[in-house]
Amino acid sequence: MAKRMASKRAGRSKPRRVRKGKRSLRPIRNRRTARRRAPKTGRRRRAVKPRPRIFRRVYNKAFNKAYKEGFASGFAKGLQDGGAPEG
Repeated sequence: MAKRMASKRAGRSKPRRVRKGKRSLRPIRNRRTARRRAPKTGRRRRAVKPRPRIFRRVYNKAFNKAYKEGFASGFAKGLQDGGAPEG
């Protein structure tokens, strides 16, 4: 059986593999403490590196162009240029 794939989340292009949760036959008696138990080694979440925000740079440059050249046309031009160069 193929391993379960996560649907594409957080703007990622490739679908991620998901670990199969171990479902025991015995239900958890005390759910309140079960949630708080420390994760097993290797199951801790790694800190996710922030992805570069390229789109923000493009929009900033487009806005700059918009203020220089009249808003509606300038903003559209700025986006077409992929963020107009300064000046």
